[in-house]
Amino acid sequence: MAATDETTFSWVCPACGRLVPRKLRECRCGHVQGAATTQLGERGSTEPIAESHRSSGIGLIAALLVVAVGLFWMNTRRTPEHAAPSAVRPERVSPPPIAPISPIAAPKIPPPPVAVGPSPLQPTTNGVAPLQATENLSIEEVVGRAMPSVVLIETATARGSGFFVKPDTIITNAHVVGAESSVTIHRGNGDRTSARVERVSQEFDLAVLKTSIPFDNQRVVALGSVSGLRAGQEVIAIGSPLGVLQNSVTRGIVSSIRQLGAVTVVQTDAAINPGNSGGPLLDRHGDVIGITTMGVKAAQGLSFAVAADHARQLLDGQRSDPATNATPLSSLNTTLQGTAASSGSEDLRQKGASVYEETLAKLARRADGLDDYWRRFKASCYQGKIVGTFEHEWFAIWNPRAMPGAVPQWCAETFADVKRNAEQIHDEVLTAEEAARQAGVYPGARRDARRRHRLEALD
Repeated sequence: MAATDETTFSWVCPACGRLVPRKLRECRCGHVQGAATTQLGERGSTEPIAESHRSSGIGLIAALLVVAVGLFWMNTRRTPEHAAPSAVRPERVSPPPIAPISPIAAPKIPPPPVAVGPSPLQPTTNGVAPLQATENLSIEEVVGRAMPSVVLIETATARGSGFFVKPDTIITNAHVVGAESSVTIHRGNGDRTSARVERVSQEFDLAVLKTSIPFDNQRVVALGSVSGLRAGQEVIAIGSPLGVLQNSVTRGIVSSIRQLGAVTVVQTDAAINPGNSGGPLLDRHGDVIGITTMGVKAAQGLSFAVAADHARQLLDGQRSDPATNATPLSSLNTTLQGTAASSGSEDLRQKGASVYEETLAKLARRADGLDDYWRRFKASCYQGKIVGTFEHEWFAIWNPRAMPGAVPQWCAETFADVKRNAEQIHDEVLTAEEAARQAGVYPGARRDARRRHRLEALD
């Protein structure tokens, strides 16, 4: 399509230079087409340019008509989707492309929290469940749950403790029941009944008792294991100290898991006294990990409990008796006797060190006395210097280079007397050294003693 000249449809206002539609006769600046314009002369006067062909009123009417036509045209071009009128149709802008959105995985909803508290009792065939827990309980909870299962056991010659593992079954120590075939049971609520000794293992110091009839709703405790037990773990002991203080509670930690012969025992510092034997040693889950068997009177905080694993084997009829007749007590005595022997060696070592010290002190006084004799000898009989430094100067007699001077013939006997005294002191130091070594006195201790007495060069 050929371009058209702008002046075909408009005219140029000579007053302001705007393009004005040809239909309009009057410019916005007020100039009417065809009217004379004025321009400033050199002296500021104005001169007419052209005359107006139409009046200003006709131009105004024409302008209004043009505006009205324009508005009508724009209204006919509007689309229904426009919400608000606009004098100028805005340019339509295409929206930016939207990147595809990857599917969002469904959020993981955690399971509802489980209330922390005592684990429910698991039903058993007899209606009574063992106490079991998967989390650590407070000491009060452990004691409160286990206490009703602990009993006082009485025989004609002894008293001890025991605990129910079934409503009609009690575990205790073999040395508590002794040679008895039946015993008397004192429950925590004051009830008394008899129980027969069903099974005994002297090797593990364990016994199983049976009551004539099961007690209704008798609280029992579960047998645990020492397999996961660690040193430092807290434990609780329940029993009847001295056989009269029933249901006494002490606590401590696991000191170690030890092997006494064929028996695995838990060493603990929980206070154990006569009468506690046969009672349960519990962990913080409320499980029995050991059967309290003995305490060492000569050592504070040194007690032992037979591992509950042995009691479980005995209940199941799996008696794997060791090849020897050793019991936990006899094995412990053997171990302690070995310690006593070690203690005896220490006593011998200390005594040897004391004798060694006394001997060196005497020899040091003799060496000091020989110093005076040596000074008189050197002043009268030795012609020359002593080369070197010694704790006692007469030590030079054992080093030919230390005495390059001569000893006159008439002083030979005196010099021989000095040597004889020096050799005696030297020999006695060596004798004391050997005696101290045989007594187990450590080499460092012997060396320090010789230094203190200035006799180190005589070893």
